[in-house]
Amino acid sequence: MAKQDVTVLVGTIDDGEKTYGPGDSLKMNDKEIPALVKAGIIKEGVEKKPFEMSDDRMIELFDAFDQLEKGNEAHWTNSNKPEVAALKDILDGDVSADERDHAWKQYQEENK
Repeated sequence: MAKQDVTVLVGTIDDGEKTYGPGDSLKMNDKEIPALVKAGIIKEGVEKKPFEMSDDRMIELFDAFDQLEKGNEAHWTNSNKPEVAALKDILDGDVSADERDHAWKQYQEENK
């Protein structure tokens, strides 16, 4: 039986292993989907949740951005974003590309 990605809109769906709530995505059997779409419980496809970050984490990343050297190729990607590896070195910890992208967008907006 074929499965496809869906996103929960309202209520919860329990697949026996996990309970999914609004905004969560999961794979469902094709036969189950039409009735749930019609009822407005799910929609077909995956909906990406808005990225959430604490203010403290945002401040840490902003401080790390300020420490990057403008001409240092090890600090910047080819698309002029801070290099994740450089941020990890500065913060002495893990930094994801999603975190970097979210904070970098905010940083650029605040430092125009």
